[in-house]
Order: sequence, then structure tokens, then C-alpha cells
Amino acid sequence: MRWGRLYRSEQLSGLSEADIERLRSLGLGCICDFRSATERLGAPDRLPEQGDTRVVFLEIDQRALVSKEMAKRVLKPAVTAEDFTEGMRESYRRMVSHCTDQFTSFMQLFRESSNLPILIHCVGGKDRSGFAAALLLSALGVPHRTVFQDYLLTNKLVARRGETDAGTLVGAVETGPEQSLTRPLFVADRSYLQASFAEIDRLYGSFDCYLQQGLSFTPQQRESLRRDLLE
Repeated sequence: MRWGRLYRSEQLSGLSEADIERLRSLGLGCICDFRSATERLGAPDRLPEQGDTRVVFLEIDQRALVSKEMAKRVLKPAVTAEDFTEGMRESYRRMVSHCTDQFTSFMQLFRESSNLPILIHCVGGKDRSGFAAALLLSALGVPHRTVFQDYLLTNKLVARRGETDAGTLVGAVETGPEQSLTRPLFVADRSYLQASFAEIDRLYGSFDCYLQQGLSFTPQQRESLRRDLLE
């Protein structure tokens, strides 16, 4: 993939002045924010005051990624680390089954060259943005192994700050279980992304069919995407 075409980030609410200047220097055409309106209100992004960068909101509400049954499971007194792990896998499956409109719109952003480079982010840059990045790389034909390597790089970066998108399981942290139990909320785990791809195969039969039938992304658009983004 061409360098500097796609950036994946956590939310941009805590940027310093130096960070803002660095962001300006990237020459972004578009910032794609997957956070809900509530998340944006609680931590507004700090962006350069002037510029032509387009900001697109493709809201994915955390609550839509957790079934009522799973919410009850992680809130029970005897909750285990495996409960949280399975909750995360469920949220990744539901990004495929419940967020078709958002990811359809995300893929369409790449049809307009004026949107490039694109920066995508959610709260922690791990889950919603992590799946979006994996989706784009897979559409480009990047080997599966490399897609997962890129996703798992998250763990090296977020380790420095000790937190990430913990809101995926609504209310889970407020229950106060031991930190070791809630660790699955704070990491990028191979099984999470595998759950998404398994759900794609279950619902659509293949990734190619998911692109065409689920996201309305045609083979012709895919070829154009490769011409624009691959070296």
C-alpha cells in the first residue's frame, strides 16, 4: 500500500499544539470518525482551525455491538475474563451484521481522490477503526497474515498509555471486577478480528461476496481502489 494514504488513530481530543501542527502537515483530505454523538460530545476532537479537511461521521453506537444477553453476562457477579473475551468477539461479529451502512459509506470514501489521505478513528483506534482498516486492506488484496499483523500492532502502541476503547461492553468497567478480568477490553486479540471474518463467511460465503452484496462495492471499484492505493 502507498505510504501516507490511510492513517488509523485513537480519538483526537487530547492533541497538543505540536500534535495539531503535525496533523496539519499530513495534508488530510478526510477524517472519518466512527464514534457515536455521545462519545464526540464527551471528547470533541481538536483539529486544525483552517484547512480543507472533510470530516465524516459514520456513527457506530457501542450499544449496538452488544446483545442484551451478552450485557447481562458481563454484568453478573461471577463474570470471568472469558466472558469479556466472548463479548469482544460478539462485538466484532456485529460490526459485520449490524453496521453495513457505515462500512458501505466508509468504502465509498475512497472513490473520491479528494478524500485522500484519510484518517480513521474511533475512541481507542482499536475496534471500529481496526476492523475498518482490516476491511480496506483485505479489499486491496493484502495477505491475510499482514492484515492481522497490522491490527495487532495496536497492542505495542496502546501499551504506552494503558487504555483503549473500553466502552465496547457498556457498563462493564463500572462493575469493578479485577483488572485481569477486564483485560480483554483493552487489547487487540487475533480472535476478535477472526470473529469478524468468520461472520463474513457465515453471512455472505466469502469476503468478495461481502464487498459486492453487503457493501455494494463492485469489482470495478475494487480495481480502481487498487490502482489508487497500491504501489
